[in-house]
Amino acid sequence: IIDAERSAPGDMYIQSVTFNGRPLDKLWVKHADIANGAHIVYELGPSPNVELGKDTSASPPSLTL
Repeated sequence: IIDAERSAPGDMYIQSVTFNGRPLDKLWVKHADIANGAHIVYELGPSPNVELGKDTSASPPSLTL
């Protein structure tokens, strides 16, 4: 299940993400984590959260070596 929660129709920027009720500091998930079901909630707002996903630990793993 993927939900997008907003307060106003113009809220289109991701403010935060939760994955199965836990805060997610990155904007990607592994297939194995969602293969048997998951609940992802995007909280949206009127301007971008420039801090979300900014840390290098939030980068997705490389698909090539």
